[in-house]
Amino acid sequence: MIKYCLGYAVKGDLVGGAALPLDRFMRYVEKRDDGCWWWTGWTAGTTGVYGYFRPGTKARDPHYVAHRWLYEQLVAQIPDGLELDHLCRNHLCVNPGHLDPVTPLENRRRTRLPVCRSGIHDLTIAANIRWDEKGRRRGCKRCWLDRLNERNRIKREAERGA
Repeated sequence: MIKYCLGYAVKGDLVGGAALPLDRFMRYVEKRDDGCWWWTGWTAGTTGVYGYFRPGTKARDPHYVAHRWLYEQLVAQIPDGLELDHLCRNHLCVNPGHLDPVTPLENRRRTRLPVCRSGIHDLTIAANIRWDEKGRRRGCKRCWLDRLNERNRIKREAERGA
């Protein structure tokens, strides 16, 4: 019996002699005790590393972001204008249960730190957030002011001692 999967003619569990894309995909998944499905295949990225997968077997076939591909295979198409948020905060997790389609604004809001890097100041209070001239968030205003005051104090002491 011939079936079709992603546009490929399928006999049994093989696509033209190769395993089905979903079977090939799952070879690169390591299921962890914390519930994450860790992607062990090809990755790319510098600041945020994500897994990539090629469902086809030819070198010219396109690559897809691994968690997005699996979500669309097992759950549903990702609606236009939405992106998948990793609820577990692990970018290499491909578990569809850990993925939530949200707007880009909501995804950025969820990933922001609730406290500053020093763990002292609450960044949910707008007065504690430092912004640049383009309106981008640049960290904790109070920590920045503390560092600025410390630099100025050291500079004044050095000028007095010279």
